Amino acid sequence: MSPNWRWRRCPRCRTVRRASDFAVLEYRPASWQSGEVLRECPQCGYEGRTYMFTVVRERHPAAAAR
Repeated sequence: MSPNWRWRRCPRCRTVRRASDFAVLEYRPASWQSGEVLRECPQCGYEGRTYMFTVVRERHPAAAAR
């Protein structure tokens, strides 16, 4: 199991969760890098694009090399 590297905040309810907890509702290959994947908050049901769920904590890239 991989470590939880990225945590995001829901723009509606402000809950902070692992990025993987926000369910993917719509996926198009071209949308992955631009943050356009449609996701849903498990707490309040808010649906929005990935870029709307702000990253609040992320493991530093240098730490991943260890």
